[in-house]
Amino acid sequence: MALTITIEGKGVIANADAETNDTGGDGTGDWGFTGSGGVSNGLTTDTFKYGSACIAAALSGTKNGWLWFNTGTGTGYPLDFDTAGAEEGQHIYIWVHCPTIGLTTTLANEGVTIRIGSATGDFADYTIAGNDGSNGWDGKWKCFVIDPTKTASNTGGTIDIGSIRYIGARMSTTATAKGDNLFISQIAVGFGLRVTGTSTTGWKDVVDYCIDYPNRAWGMFQEREGIYYQYGKVWIGDDTTPQAAAVSFTDSG
Repeated sequence: MALTITIEGKGVIANADAETNDTGGDGTGDWGFTGSGGVSNGLTTDTFKYGSACIAAALSGTKNGWLWFNTGTGTGYPLDFDTAGAEEGQHIYIWVHCPTIGLTTTLANEGVTIRIGSATGDFADYTIAGNDGSNGWDGKWKCFVIDPTKTASNTGGTIDIGSIRYIGARMSTTATAKGDNLFISQIAVGFGLRVTGTSTTGWKDVVDYCIDYPNRAWGMFQEREGIYYQYGKVWIGDDTTPQAAAVSFTDSG
């Protein structure tokens, strides 16, 4: 019996595999772009983290814009992170790739941010990079974890965290770039992971499952240079009281 690993919480809301009717979530969410004129989003297979494609935009010169996923208003949407909301206490996991960090504005001017919104004019920005700093991020694919209840770097309009429809990345550039330079892959929402079943290699099984990028890019567990990193909570066993699932979780060490 192998491990069964699931996201505890909402789950995957976007796969970044189609501009309209993205297959994540309820399958009706769409991608779009808000910002400087002459910039639009598109599907690319040149680079991706999950699957075989991602959503991209090209910003060059003195451009700025927000590449976003719109969850729509189907069953279970928008997302409600407010007190007693369906997603209360959960986090947003979003994969972003930006190869031109050095051509963005400064951190103070929010060169690259994760932006969430209840509308395109009602949003919160969480700064992740600028031309003067990126906390060690080199612009390659990275999963950013956002708690929507935390104080944002910047806000616009009046965001309602109880009705989040738009999630994506925003970038402001200062110099000429060639081609697409802002990419987004899979987006998930959750507390973390729940694990049941049997393992003989312990955490390695969990990490290997999470970084099987052709099939999933959840972001809750990652590996870098042989070190495992956990982003979120982990439950071993089911959610019944008393715990009833068959669990044999042996650490390979």
